[in-house]
Amino acid sequence: MNTVDQLKQAARRLSAACDEAIAGLEASGAVAHATNPLDYAWAHHEQFLDLWGGLGATTLLLGMNPGPWGMAQTGVPFGATQVARDFLRIEGRPLSTPANAHPKRPIVGMDLERQEVSGTRLWNLMEEMYGSPEAAFADLFVVNHCPLLLLGDEAELEKRSGADAPRPHVGFLRHPISTGGHEVEASHPRLPRGSPAHPPSR
Repeated sequence: MNTVDQLKQAARRLSAACDEAIAGLEASGAVAHATNPLDYAWAHHEQFLDLWGGLGATTLLLGMNPGPWGMAQTGVPFGATQVARDFLRIEGRPLSTPANAHPKRPIVGMDLERQEVSGTRLWNLMEEMYGSPEAAFADLFVVNHCPLLLLGDEAELEKRSGADAPRPHVGFLRHPISTGGHEVEASHPRLPRGSPAHPPSR
């Protein structure tokens, strides 16, 4: 099995784990709305894996979880719509809004005009450093520890610092992510403080 097929298998396993966790997350009150872009935007995510997952990357960039204007719309980690189209060459496909989505955060897809800030910064930096996605993905690959979009009643989750800060997306997933023959186990207790899955208190 080649690297791209391994990545697709890992993504489907992760997606299934997320689907199983959604009802519990919403019922617990930790979040009001939890939706899975690996389900409704799989047509985009699969393109991302097909195009860029098999170029031999040896460095993994690990994000935390999607924002409503990035991967939630494009199925691509840090995937602001403009960079997903123009730099990553993802072709837009019709997407449907999940039944449990936040009413203020509908799924527009690749036609969304609002741009996700962190995704724009990341991929613009990759373009500046490498010049092309081919060169970038020959060196690195990007995944999210948790691909769920997690929103509160007022859309964005309440921001709190310290030990009481809600981390509903941390700790319920454990899966192997295959990158060029190496597996990175995205299990938050094994990640150091300050990593994406274990952010500092401040």
